[in-house]
Amino acid sequence: MSDFDTDNYGSTESFCGYIGSRSKAFKRGDIIDVSDHADVIGFKWPVAVTRSVWERCIQWADERNLVANDVYYQTESMRTTTLIFFVARFIRDYKERCRQLVMNFECFPGDQEDYEEELEVPLIVSAHRGDEKEPVITIHINRDDHIN
Repeated sequence: MSDFDTDNYGSTESFCGYIGSRSKAFKRGDIIDVSDHADVIGFKWPVAVTRSVWERCIQWADERNLVANDVYYQTESMRTTTLIFFVARFIRDYKERCRQLVMNFECFPGDQEDYEEELEVPLIVSAHRGDEKEPVITIHINRDDHIN
């Protein structure tokens, strides 16, 4: 992504998947830090996903791996890295400058026993300012993707 301060494409006030300060959202569990995975992929800004994204795209019960065949063997770490990789690829391929991108991400649901059909989840990738006005990224699902 480009420089947050010099490439100011409009309002800095946009919905980013949680309400209130970023630090409080972390403490409440509304968002989960995935910056370690994002750093490996090449992100320079802190990255978080909302609880809804975590539950729909990343969460994976370890005991499910005992019954899954080798084709679908997954861990939360693998699923996190896959999600961040596809977000990074989408950002790099996107030609327009903007604060939010909408993309579809396909994954096997983490809360179902059915491995036959992938779930398509519409994700919103928001670049915005954190609590200290630093650039951050939050991946969320829609405007209702928050806990009051």
